[in-house]
Amino acid sequence: MFYLKSSDWLSEPPAPESFSVMNAQDKPIYEFGAFRLDTGQHLLLREGEIVSPKVFEALKVLVESGGQVVEKDELLQKVWCDSIVEEASLAKNISVLRKVLSENGTGNSYIETIPKRGYRFVAPIEETKAAAPE
Repeated sequence: MFYLKSSDWLSEPPAPESFSVMNAQDKPIYEFGAFRLDTGQHLLLREGEIVSPKVFEALKVLVESGGQVVEKDELLQKVWCDSIVEEASLAKNISVLRKVLSENGTGNSYIETIPKRGYRFVAPIEETKAAAPE
């Protein structure tokens, strides 16, 4: 699978042999609790559950922070880099993410709110790579 936006072209599309191939097997997979976050496929898996792209990106940023606090401004910039949004959009996406992760029903807490600063992913994570196709 490869990605190349037309806006990346200067005049004419490049020749197919110059396309850069993005291999999903090179992207990490993070496992926590009953979940699997596949960054190559942009999927959050728990019984096949799929979340919206912005919710996925927010989770990816938090997981990749390695337990460090991610400031609200940094999250807004990384998730909505192409848009101007208010902090309320971030709070809504974190709320949706918490519902998807079912924090309230299971007793598991994955996302910690750091008042007036941001959020931190607090669950233990195991990083793996996608299995190579046979």
